[in-house]
Amino acid sequence: VEPSAPAAPTKFYPGVSPGSRPLVLVVEDTDVSASLLCMHLRKLNCTSHRAENGEVALEMLRSAPTPNMYSLILMDLRMPVMDGFEATTIIKGSNASNVPVVALTGETSEENRRKCEEIGFDDYKTKPLKRPQLMELLNKFVPGYQSSP
Repeated sequence: VEPSAPAAPTKFYPGVSPGSRPLVLVVEDTDVSASLLCMHLRKLNCTSHRAENGEVALEMLRSAPTPNMYSLILMDLRMPVMDGFEATTIIKGSNASNVPVVALTGETSEENRRKCEEIGFDDYKTKPLKRPQLMELLNKFVPGYQSSP
């Protein structure tokens, strides 16, 4: 009998209680993109907060009343002040939260995708993010998510 390979560690995501609406942190510097994402999230039975850059997002996470207040973080990669790469490196390195972080970018380079994997992003999506893709992310990363109340 050959020893089996060790199982990959299972990631635990905080999720939501049945009947609760997920709270999503949208980290996006472009007003139009942020508004569109927040509109899609509302229609998918979610609430959202917006941070215009990584530094603001980190402050929102630090000042949250509970470590897993947010069910999901949608993180733009290219922003002024602090980009998504740096912010996610800090989020993933803190061990204070296990909230999934999804990279959002207009770029499709393999180099970007690899860098996101190395940093620890939970997923990588190109913009614009359509509502079906957003629902797929919610179903994947938010245990207990229901698209209707």
